[in-house]
Amino acid sequence: MYKILLGFVFLGVVSCTHLAQTSPQKPSVSWQNTDQPPVFPGCEQEPSTEKQWLCFQQKISKLFVDFFENPITVDLHDMRKDTLWVHLRIDQSGNVILDAVNESDTTSDLFQMLQKAVAQFPKMSPPTKTNLGVTTQVKVRLPIRVP
Repeated sequence: MYKILLGFVFLGVVSCTHLAQTSPQKPSVSWQNTDQPPVFPGCEQEPSTEKQWLCFQQKISKLFVDFFENPITVDLHDMRKDTLWVHLRIDQSGNVILDAVNESDTTSDLFQMLQKAVAQFPKMSPPTKTNLGVTTQVKVRLPIRVP
């Protein structure tokens, strides 16, 4: 009886150390068509995620158009390109954050101005990984044509 009890204790100790050594597998986190994109305020009533995403793009574009219609103090004609690439991130809380302009610019006057404009964007419903049931963040790269 003593040997059987000792055997169970030995198996328990071995299996506990074995479990501690294995790390849990991370689930797949690539974006799927079934995942919920960020939803801009006013786009919640759209019938499908595709239409919500299109509404999101239209609303963000409109905010940038409105921004560039106001007089700005940065001379855009000194740029070597006629298209700005704005890199945005929508975080797990639904906040819009400007990451960069034209791949790596994070210090210019234009970046600072765009950062102030993006800070005024409304908070939106965050993107959600439906297979995990958690909110996540997404990065968006938008082209803006400079006249």
